[in-house]
Amino acid sequence: MTVSAYAARPLELEIKASFLYHFTQFLQWPSSKLSDNTEPMRICLMAPDYFSDIFEQMIQGKTQGGHSFLTVRNPSPKNVQGCHLIFFDQGYSSQWSHIRQLLGTEAILTVGETDGFLHSGGMIQFFLEMQKFRFAINPEVIKARDLVVSSKLLRLAKIVTNPP
Repeated sequence: MTVSAYAARPLELEIKASFLYHFTQFLQWPSSKLSDNTEPMRICLMAPDYFSDIFEQMIQGKTQGGHSFLTVRNPSPKNVQGCHLIFFDQGYSSQWSHIRQLLGTEAILTVGETDGFLHSGGMIQFFLEMQKFRFAINPEVIKARDLVVSSKLLRLAKIVTNPP
């Protein structure tokens, strides 16, 4: 997608950014991954800078369980294990396969927007339904990574289990 295509849809970007922020409010990370309140929650964005700018504006001054946020833009593969959440913009989806292998069983929430993201081991996937943004969750993968997802978030999601 071109920059001008994104510029024509700022509301779409704001909605995605809002979803990402709210996902952090409805999940719990194990203490081994997010220990004390002095450690920031690292949100890694595999996305264009204009999306990262919108996300950073949205989270400014906000916290997750007492943790401040730290945005990491387009981290190198060797640095992704320090993330708590990684978002893969459609334009960066080609990096998902390699990074997924590096993550192993780390307690890192993975969010994507390409078809088949959940079927390839992702945890949350954005999709359009009747011109509205929705999201699907694979709770089995989330649980296997030692993350706890709120029942409130699950009620809002399309649940996908045992993808092929």
